[in-house]
Amino acid sequence: AAWEAAAWEAAAPRLKTAVAEQLEQLGSAAQLGAAIHAAVAALPSPSALAATTQLADAFCTLLYGGGAASTGTAPLPRSSAGLNALAFGSDGRPSAVRGLWSAALLLRRHGDSAHGGGGAHGGGGPVLAVFCAAFSQLLVLIDDEQLF
Repeated sequence: AAWEAAAWEAAAPRLKTAVAEQLEQLGSAAQLGAAIHAAVAALPSPSALAATTQLADAFCTLLYGGGAASTGTAPLPRSSAGLNALAFGSDGRPSAVRGLWSAALLLRRHGDSAHGGGGAHGGGGPVLAVFCAAFSQLLVLIDDEQLF
């Protein structure tokens, strides 16, 4: 067991580099945000729900530097443009918050695995995490009188 821990520690710098390179290949948060907009617009289609789940998982990686399980931290600065686009809309698209909430409800109602969730993509967790981040962005940036 001790040699496994030492081997893991020795591999850590290479793994960090590999993860950073994979993040760069994902595209920008704005590109993923545009793809999420398109996916939630096609709900309740099962394929759109599966795409929303997978895109949300990738967006969580950009937001937090890891999947939906790493959501205990504040979003990373590099994700602010994409998060704002989801929260407030952009390029003539409305906010994606309502669509993300619909996707989270569909996943809860019909079960994650029945609609492309579960498995490696964590089911509804990434969708709910992106919804919460976008909704939180709305709450922080919109004046109380405008919201109520």
